[in-house]
Amino acid sequence: MKNLKLIGLALLSALTFSCSDEDREDFTKDLSDNLEATFLESDEIEDGIAIEGATFVKTAPPAPTSDISFTGDARKAGDSTAEFVVTTDEAIDGVYAQLTTRNGTTVDRYFDIPVNQLGTPSSTVTASKGQNTTTYTFNLDITNFTEVPVGTFCLSFCIYRGPSVSTPLVGCATIEIIDGAKVLTTVTIQ
Repeated sequence: MKNLKLIGLALLSALTFSCSDEDREDFTKDLSDNLEATFLESDEIEDGIAIEGATFVKTAPPAPTSDISFTGDARKAGDSTAEFVVTTDEAIDGVYAQLTTRNGTTVDRYFDIPVNQLGTPSSTVTASKGQNTTTYTFNLDITNFTEVPVGTFCLSFCIYRGPSVSTPLVGCATIEIIDGAKVLTTVTIQ
């Protein structure tokens, strides 16, 4: 990444001596936008986000025990909101959600979202298993865009019931500048 910045600065310097003011200004804006589009570290964004009804805990979350399971999805719910979906055929007590990077780097802080704070559950019967599955949702809201740089951040999330903790899934969201304003543009499961 450092090399990319150095190359960009060298190109910017060369452009300064060879192009019009308008060309230099456009190039500088494009280069700045591209250099800022990086994977964000957890501690870079935690002050600018919130999950309604969650308790923010300043320790590492409990380790997965893999004796409880779920499927999940993530999607954009608005210009500043990512929606995470949890589907399981087991009774749960809640969801643990921890900021992470794509390569798995985390900090010892996480959100504990009790089941009664998850979105209104919907239930369906799975014909092949003959079991009820329940789908829950929770939203991660960007509450302060000045605290969240342009780039991509991830959230690993898992379900829990008592001491049982599932293996987490990772959902990632990207923030870009569009028409001069920061906007949440994409949310996907990795």
